[in-house]
Amino acid sequence: MSTRQGRISRGVVLAVVLAGLLAYCGIFAGKRPAPTPVPDIGLSPYPAKIVFSGNGGTGGTRVYAMNPDGTGVTGISAGQDPALSRDGSMLALGRPLTVMRPDGSHRVQLVNDGADPAFSADGTRIAFVCDRSICVVDTDGSDQKTLTGSLGVGLQYPQRPAFSPDGTLIVFNVEGDIWIMDSDGDNLRPLLKDEFTNFSAVFTPDGSGIAFASGRCECRGGEVYLMDLYGRNIRPLTGEGTALPAPEPYYSTTLPAYSPDGTRLLVTRWTENSAKVMTGSEIWVMNPDGSDPRRLTAANQAARAASWGGNPAL
Repeated sequence: MSTRQGRISRGVVLAVVLAGLLAYCGIFAGKRPAPTPVPDIGLSPYPAKIVFSGNGGTGGTRVYAMNPDGTGVTGISAGQDPALSRDGSMLALGRPLTVMRPDGSHRVQLVNDGADPAFSADGTRIAFVCDRSICVVDTDGSDQKTLTGSLGVGLQYPQRPAFSPDGTLIVFNVEGDIWIMDSDGDNLRPLLKDEFTNFSAVFTPDGSGIAFASGRCECRGGEVYLMDLYGRNIRPLTGEGTALPAPEPYYSTTLPAYSPDGTRLLVTRWTENSAKVMTGSEIWVMNPDGSDPRRLTAANQAARAASWGGNPAL
């Protein structure tokens, strides 16, 4: 009799614990941001364009646009940190955070400062760097929020935030480590923290992985890699042993950015002279697996930090 009562008691306890765990998970699952639908890029009336930073005629930084095949390069505006919305309808620049039409018209300043802007896939929000934190704001300038606050002693200057395709996560780098959090700032945690310098992280188009740049290569700069959402299964997309190695004058490949339909990947390649002094940078394009690489911009020129948006069928 006592044995049976003991079994019943243990069963009741296990049931209560299980119910508590399910409730706990349900509560926290409910707090996570709801996924946002990703609009069909084929419905966008804006033709596909690639924007990038380059040197201006007066020595400053200027933003340019070109067709996906590298033709039709056109200057848009003075500025830096260009980011196109996925549908190609909006262009954001940093320092100060400003949005405009892709041709540079209808400029609206959203934030006095603000760097490294990145659109959510549905085009309603922008993540950016603000005063040593990661912030978000609606594209009309409303509902600005600081997500990270202080990242702790020694953890300063976050860079290059990027949304997941469904809008529920944001990834960014800070002092050589890659961090991830919910898009409302909850569950902030380091994703890749090792002895190497890791930076410029972006989600893959299906949201299952992250492309990033890292100094884990045997090179002076960095190369582009792919990992899963747990910071594991790291493999190179550029560098030694890939379709895009780094013979002289190339010494580094960074700043990955996917096309809006997810079929191509942009990177910036950096060049140097025999004295190991940087001489320029180029925009290259390849398949998401690193195959079929080719240069889009002029050789050894100052072209970097590309962003791709718009309807690829137009």
